[in-house]
Amino acid sequence: MAKKKDSWWLFSEIRKSLKHGKKRGAEINSYMEKQGWVIRRWEGLVLKYHLAPNFTPSREHVNQAVLSAIKIKVLLPMLEE
Repeated sequence: MAKKKDSWWLFSEIRKSLKHGKKRGAEINSYMEKQGWVIRRWEGLVLKYHLAPNFTPSREHVNQAVLSAIKIKVLLPMLEE
């Protein structure tokens, strides 16, 4: 799971991977928000991070998030349950 001390979360790759497009993406947004995740946009990427409204991702965080996108895709089956 792409989770660090800062609890950032890359969300754009999950949304791109969904077959049902925006509707399914909105369902996952709702699911994640109910669990306390906050969505933030930065340089065109959608990052999700847990209960960290003052967290500002750095270029390093974004690079790590992009590299971990494949790992996040493993979570798709769990989110679809």
